[in-house]
Amino acid sequence: MLERIRGRASEGLQTLIGPRDPSPREPAGAFNPRHMPTTYGAEFRRDVIDVARKGEAPLAQIAKDFGLWVTTLKRWIAIAER
Repeated sequence: MLERIRGRASEGLQTLIGPRDPSPREPAGAFNPRHMPTTYGAEFRRDVIDVARKGEAPLAQIAKDFGLWVTTLKRWIAIAER
């Protein structure tokens, strides 16, 4: 019975938002139709970049600690070095 309810719920969601192929950059199950991209302030970006430039931890770990994607951190660093 629970499976029928789950099936109907997912069908209803598909009706509301339509079919969607997940992006190859998204982790499995990461799609949330209500999620809006997070904006970060300039001070937060500077702090994260400063920590990354110290080189005390791998970029992947720093990104994870601050709740970022590693590609976002790499982009911020590249922009700061221009």
